[in-house]
Amino acid sequence: MTFVDSLYGKRCLPVVSAAIIATSAVQAQQGAPQLCVPLPCSRVAVGPFTIPADWTFIPDRRPVGVVTLSNGSYELNSEGMSSWWYAGGIPKDDGIQGGIANNGVPDAFDELLRRMNDLYNLGFRRIQLRLPAGNVSEASGFADSSQYWPMAAWRRDGFRDHVATWIKSKAAIGDPVSLSIYAGYKVADPCTLGMKESFLPDFSRSGDVCVFYQNIKPWMDLGITEYWFDNSSPYWPMYITLQQSPDYLTREGTPRIRFGGEAVPATTGNCATGPDKLKVPHPTALAAGPWVAAYRFARSRYTYDDAFVSFDPLTTEVGLMLNNLRTPAGCGPAPQNSPQGKLWDFADARKFHENGWVLWGFLTYGATTFGNPNDFDAYAFDYTMPNGRSIEAIQRIYDFGRITAVADFDCDGRIEVGIGGEDKAAFLEAWSANLFTSDPHPTYLMGDINGDDYVDFEDLQDFSAAADNWQLWRIVDPADLGVPHWRP
Repeated sequence: MTFVDSLYGKRCLPVVSAAIIATSAVQAQQGAPQLCVPLPCSRVAVGPFTIPADWTFIPDRRPVGVVTLSNGSYELNSEGMSSWWYAGGIPKDDGIQGGIANNGVPDAFDELLRRMNDLYNLGFRRIQLRLPAGNVSEASGFADSSQYWPMAAWRRDGFRDHVATWIKSKAAIGDPVSLSIYAGYKVADPCTLGMKESFLPDFSRSGDVCVFYQNIKPWMDLGITEYWFDNSSPYWPMYITLQQSPDYLTREGTPRIRFGGEAVPATTGNCATGPDKLKVPHPTALAAGPWVAAYRFARSRYTYDDAFVSFDPLTTEVGLMLNNLRTPAGCGPAPQNSPQGKLWDFADARKFHENGWVLWGFLTYGATTFGNPNDFDAYAFDYTMPNGRSIEAIQRIYDFGRITAVADFDCDGRIEVGIGGEDKAAFLEAWSANLFTSDPHPTYLMGDINGDDYVDFEDLQDFSAAADNWQLWRIVDPADLGVPHWRP
């Protein structure tokens, strides 16, 4: 089954016939591998789609916790899947129902649910699953668009039986979660992982909207409420209209599934080589949907020294991925970009957030080093961050959840609380400035390090005790900052 552009410009789509469906059903009963049978498209709406005059984009300002299912490492498998998610080795799950835990849940899904629960229990209510089918390493460099049908049948069953049930269970207790999928933007064969024959979509063509529907609708049926397209910002005029397709809207015109894009559409420039050279985000794109940029590009294009592009939190949703990739060397040395490139730091994350960016953190268990050990500014953490440094940074900045080390005030992985120590100095500055504040909900960064909604002498005592425990015994003191404000 292929999906190509012919010499005459005709596009071949998979044909879904009754015979194929019947054959697939028989094979499933016999235990044979199932054929890929995407959804029929006879009723899928065809564009061009338009934005209604009375339509208003509603941003979601909650932070995002990312579970990376494909991490770009191809030493283990050709799909670049994370080792725990890959199903090809021991003790990894091999698709046998029950798995190692013998609980009826394949091991890969046991681990996925554990990670989702960890983020949920910290307080995250937006969780993204990045490239669940994987991502083939190709010269095109585009993330794979089809993430549902290329998965093995046992994986699709796992999402239906376990992930969909998990989503429903959170909604049933009145504290729902928004789960999202990250995928490529171009059109390619929905049955095959890969982008060798991909092309830009044209939503006025039935074949193109059909493939998008085949890729997205199965996730909608599972309860996925967000779908993000990699590298879609160059084509934002097309992208923003897809949200208006009736296939993705309720009868009232609200999104059944929200679409987001990467990176941030702009009207000018590339690298920010001066405070007057910051890229200018396109206002129409910002008013039409959510966007997200990786730190490496956001820092080199939308900031220069202390100049940051700011976004209105009431009308925009622009995310920042706190991943450990350096700013591109092509932008050259500048205050925002050392010759070797710059890695994000806590001050950066905080400044971005203060300027209206929404932070995205990556769940990485047992983080013990900053960046790559081969980087010139890498160092070992003083303590292990169980959920990863970007998750800990988000908790401090948004003031929620259980943090690992209360005395690591600047969340750099090092506890510097002696005379002249950076953490001690930063805490005392914030605490003294906000002591007995009238703010009804003071935050950790205001000096309320114990999460009791007061900045008082107990915070000073708690910080001092944590500092002493670290200096004398190398003991880290955790703190619970409480539930986030978006929780009911």
